[in-house]
Amino acid sequence: FSVDWLYAKNKELIDEESYRYFYVENPVILIIEEVPEKTVKAKPLLLPSNPQEGTRTIKSSVEDGKLVVYLTLRDVKTFEINQVIRLKDLMNINISRIDLDKNCVYASFHSFSLNREYSIVHWVPEEKHISVSILQPNGDISKGFGEVSLASIQMNKPIQFERYGFVNPIKFENNKLFCYFTH
Repeated sequence: FSVDWLYAKNKELIDEESYRYFYVENPVILIIEEVPEKTVKAKPLLLPSNPQEGTRTIKSSVEDGKLVVYLTLRDVKTFEINQVIRLKDLMNINISRIDLDKNCVYASFHSFSLNREYSIVHWVPEEKHISVSILQPNGDISKGFGEVSLASIQMNKPIQFERYGFVNPIKFENNKLFCYFTH
């Protein structure tokens, strides 16, 4: 059997039961200014194909109009100045400056309403997150941050990191989650 065939069959088996979570690999800091709220909250679905499974809550504080979150470096490399980006299930922002030497992106608040014309990226709050390590089949380890909801998931039950892939969480200890990449 080819590995691609095996991955496709495995995805068919676990896709409908694997809860979704946010994970940002190679995190980059995003500072958003002019946010009009004191607290922001996202409520993404646990299983988009079955909304009855419920949602999880990702909450973050805004201090002096500033919200700080992490994004995936892969996404940041595609950004352009003055581009409007959607933080999934949260808000739209306008990119004002990108400084990869300092591992930082600056933006201003644009709006809350969903507009599917904007690129949608995953994010993790700076103030509360989980360190995540994922062992890849080739022996490499992917490192990044995940949403705080990961602290209470069941071990050895596959989950999906949205836009990343399926993983099997093996161990959670000292605010760190270790997973095996499945596909």
